[in-house]
Amino acid sequence: FRECNDRETEVQVVPKTGRYNMDGRSPDGLLTIEQAVLVDNDQAFNCLIEKCGIERCPLFQTSNEAEQTCFVGNHGQQRMLQNVSKAYAKDGSFVQLKNGNKFMRPHMQQGRPIVKCLGMDKG
Repeated sequence: FRECNDRETEVQVVPKTGRYNMDGRSPDGLLTIEQAVLVDNDQAFNCLIEKCGIERCPLFQTSNEAEQTCFVGNHGQQRMLQNVSKAYAKDGSFVQLKNGNKFMRPHMQQGRPIVKCLGMDKG
């Protein structure tokens, strides 16, 4: 690991309030990051909602499964399912639409991880 520089760090100030009510903000029938992780601290949970939108990020085994499930419509006119912003695969890659164009970020590039993952399940 290496030390982070000023561009890689950020301080997020979140007002001390109760945990956000997320009813109806997640995609129906899909497991999201919000549902998969346990966050005891209300301010940390609220920050993950505000900064990362974890309630709108479903989890899948593969990026193909994520794409087939979350992209709706014909090529060139696709949209994401309601309440979905990004869809993550087990390996850490994700798919999303940006300005109507399909975007995929792989977990590996040239045989090396793009993002260092602490505690990632190797199974």
